Amino acid sequence: MNRNLKRTCVAHIQRLLICTCIFTLFATIGKASHVQENTETGNYILILNSYNESSPWSNSITTPIVHKIAGIENMDAYIEHLNLFMVGEGNEIFIHVDGKSRIQDFAPLRDRTGVHFLEPRTKVYWAGFSMVESTLRLFAETQNKNFHYIVLISGDTLPLCPISELRTFLHTAYAEKREFISTNPAITFDEANWVRLRHFFSDKSTFMRRVKRTAMKCFMRSVNPYFNRIPPLQKGSQWIAITHRLRDYFFDYLQTNPDYLQAFKYSHGADEIFFQTLLCNSPFADRNADYSLVYTDWSCPGAHPKTFTTDDLYPLSEFDSQNRRENPQSATLFARKFDDALDIARYRTIILGELQNQHNQNPAN
Repeated sequence: MNRNLKRTCVAHIQRLLICTCIFTLFATIGKASHVQENTETGNYILILNSYNESSPWSNSITTPIVHKIAGIENMDAYIEHLNLFMVGEGNEIFIHVDGKSRIQDFAPLRDRTGVHFLEPRTKVYWAGFSMVESTLRLFAETQNKNFHYIVLISGDTLPLCPISELRTFLHTAYAEKREFISTNPAITFDEANWVRLRHFFSDKSTFMRRVKRTAMKCFMRSVNPYFNRIPPLQKGSQWIAITHRLRDYFFDYLQTNPDYLQAFKYSHGADEIFFQTLLCNSPFADRNADYSLVYTDWSCPGAHPKTFTTDDLYPLSEFDSQNRRENPQSATLFARKFDDALDIARYRTIILGELQNQHNQNPAN
């Protein structure tokens, strides 16, 4: 296929996307960072599809485009879906991108109103204190904003209800002064002892850090003595939702109790213990709902939760509806983990009910 035809097809695709007002970006690139490198030289079109601005039928537009590109020699297409459901209507998103990741991949979001990127970034390691550090920095970024709630979620988390329902739930919860931090099950004796041991796995990204880690193992006590100076430990889900009142209490406590940070600096799994312990030993303990607003399915064997796919949308919707009927005061607002290949049009129809709402507004349809 000649170059003129290629240019014609690409130009047609660009015009189509502009006309449909889907937030997309076309770029000829070597290849997206998450795609394995191809030894052959070729052209690639990256389509960034914004959930927040696209209609429920966006896939019906992007799919023919991908098929058309597939017919062009040495041309491939890749779609990146941007989860921006929660931007707008007074909501803002603060994003910490792992320091080990390519920040360039998030460039299309930098100019979005209500989206803030945390700088400088922290290199985050599983179960390391770096997870607490990045969370504290995110919380600090919200202190000059007039937010009632700060909700901590992961990149593979999606709402289980329309944003209007989410806001209504949190408005009521705020009036009741409720916090949402899971502290169940209680930490066991063996788990507490494991946390008290110094762990140095988080300092392994560079040669000098490996040298430092080895030296610390040789000259520092394995049991961190700072744990003897802090309250009894509690544990729970990392995904917490707190009022601005509790957020400010956290920072006030840490400022007057520096030993608390020192205790967790080299601990294991601090992200599931740090904030839970602070809450349970605070004046806010009796206001805690004691569950996470983020639903996670741990029914699968192994150490990782279930990954929700498109096939799970109907069961997930039925589960959420039943839970809201039977436990209106213990409703979950989000779920994780969602698969990257999730059919977003079906998600918006089944979970958010957008098509149904459109039909209600337009009976002729």
